[in-house]
Amino acid sequence: MLDYARTFIDNGNAQVKYASAQLHSITVDTYHYKQPAFYTPEGRGSIIATYHAAGWKHLVNANPASGAQPLHPITDLWLHFNGAEIDDVTVLVRAPRDMNLIRISCALRPLDLLHLSGHFGIPRVDPDAVMVPAPDGR
Repeated sequence: MLDYARTFIDNGNAQVKYASAQLHSITVDTYHYKQPAFYTPEGRGSIIATYHAAGWKHLVNANPASGAQPLHPITDLWLHFNGAEIDDVTVLVRAPRDMNLIRISCALRPLDLLHLSGHFGIPRVDPDAVMVPAPDGR
């Protein structure tokens, strides 16, 4: 499926072609609840602590400061590194009645994410944006 998807982004850009070739698999798990779900701070903290203990970096933390039930989808993004290379990405999207867990197995350099932005559903990244890592323990 990834090979087929790569044919859509073959725009002659060698960097995009290289980056897309480094994607090994994408897995999506979708959960739908009959009643609105409540995401307690303790539960969220447990997930974050578990990923941190396994060596993951929490790049996007969109957890609201208050309220256990989101009004809009909330997204968290974790990256796992093998040296300087990203070998796994996990995206968790939570909404009142839905939760999606997206896992990407890859061998990407951080710069490759910039090249893949705008493809495969990855939001376009502002190349002039400054990214600041989360404090240790997050």
